[in-house]
Amino acid sequence: HRATRINWPRWWGAIGFLVIGPVCLVGPYMAIKGGIGTKPSIARLIGTAPESAADAPERDRPLPASQPAFETYRQAVQRMVKAIRGAVRTPILPLVILGLAVARPWTSRARIWLFGGVVVAVSALALVRLHATGGYCTVRHALVPGMLLSICAANGLAWLMRSAVVEGRWFGRPEERFRPGPAVWAALLGALIVYPNTQGMLPFKGSFDVYHDAGEWIARTKQADHGKVLDLTDWSLFFSEAPADQGFHFANVRWGILDATTRWVVVRNAHVEGHWHYSQVLQDFLGGRAPVKVFPEQPRPGQLQIFIYDRRVPPTQSQIAAVEARQARRQRNARK
Repeated sequence: HRATRINWPRWWGAIGFLVIGPVCLVGPYMAIKGGIGTKPSIARLIGTAPESAADAPERDRPLPASQPAFETYRQAVQRMVKAIRGAVRTPILPLVILGLAVARPWTSRARIWLFGGVVVAVSALALVRLHATGGYCTVRHALVPGMLLSICAANGLAWLMRSAVVEGRWFGRPEERFRPGPAVWAALLGALIVYPNTQGMLPFKGSFDVYHDAGEWIARTKQADHGKVLDLTDWSLFFSEAPADQGFHFANVRWGILDATTRWVVVRNAHVEGHWHYSQVLQDFLGGRAPVKVFPEQPRPGQLQIFIYDRRVPPTQSQIAAVEARQARRQRNARK
């Protein structure tokens, strides 16, 4: 590209900066870890590991066996766009477009624009691949393109602050023009950035506080009873500081069910009512019992809720009848 051409000595210097520098920085880590990273999502993304199972717990929802690859990637593109919108925030998107528009001519800094465009494009493709192979893609995964697009939004806001004027005739002074002052821009920034980012945070405690509360309850209860814990959330078992041999998590659900000493079952409602391979197993294992503890008892909109069941508390007759009716419906559906 003509606007990005540089002579060979400088070109080699740029390649060395972009390749040799990161290799020197990350190379020792890769040598110790034995690869790019130890997380399975990285291996799935670059194709060195198989995709997540259709009913894997990390998937947002189970993957239908008959779903074509086109539909899988279409959903992945939708989730990628949603993740980036979460990282940039919808009210700021007009500023992103404005920032890109007023940055012309792009040829004045063509290499910077080319490099930034490559990073955003590759990141977007990686997010699509992440969802297609692993079944999830969240805002935290979109921070790289989100940061670059936020810089574009800042450029658009700076241009707007330099260019915005208010005609004096609106205030009865037609011979003058006014520029918005710091108070106006501070209010605008508060409406576009501060308020949307704190709206869902201020009234609530942190999401991990629920797991902390459940973990503390498990720790206190296990002091009087040494029954094992089957914890589908995994985090509450972690926060209870129970030994590894005193609990089971979602990776070994069946072992926890087969263990006669398993007493406490810690789940979210989606684990029991969902469509994963372990959901029906949990329904049968709980036998229609009601939870003995709920954290929190009155959840706010969007807040997680954890249920704890006690296997030593026998189910009532009505609960047993409900389980038998559900099993009968499942058998009829299987025959159909």
